[in-house]
Amino acid sequence: MTQRKFVFVIACSKKKLDGGGLASQMSDLSFSNILNPCREELLRKYINAGNAPLDWKRCMPAYDRYRGIIYSAEVREKLINNPENVLIVSALFGLIKPHDLIPYYDLSMTKNLEGTRVNKFWRNEIENCHKCILNEALLTIKNQRPDILFVHLLPVDYQDAFCGFLKNSDSNRAHTHGNYIPYIMDPPNYLSYDTRGWWKKNYLSLHLM
Repeated sequence: MTQRKFVFVIACSKKKLDGGGLASQMSDLSFSNILNPCREELLRKYINAGNAPLDWKRCMPAYDRYRGIIYSAEVREKLINNPENVLIVSALFGLIKPHDLIPYYDLSMTKNLEGTRVNKFWRNEIENCHKCILNEALLTIKNQRPDILFVHLLPVDYQDAFCGFLKNSDSNRAHTHGNYIPYIMDPPNYLSYDTRGWWKKNYLSLHLM
């Protein structure tokens, strides 16, 4: 029997390291052929809301930029060595990979830009045709590797960006430290664990080989 490969889907972090010394551009990000039209549209809304333009001359890998509880030193080391096992959901860039070079930004999924919450934008906006673009990006991976099992460790506002693929797993969330609620998604190749951030960090430390 072929052993299934786990790919963990985690959220970006409100806490970010400033600065960066590497140059990049948005077209270099993962899934650019699928996500860049939405990234460009959301970036326009972000700048129109009074935010500074992104400085693509001051980038760093996503695993270094994000500094929330799930991005402990131990987890970051494993992200460096095993980047193919993790996808990151960024409020501004959608799905990215740990090694993607990103500039500093300040945006959350609950932020309203031009009257639309960011998670709703990602759920519905791709030329207004109501396709969930993040689902489409996941399916490109699934089509190449049918044996992959996606395990998400996302808070509810990030789950909402996936239009049903990763929704509702929080309805019976575990509030006790160390507990978790497994939830089999539909289709059943999506497994969700939704718990406190410190447990997510420890879970990744144990399972990222």
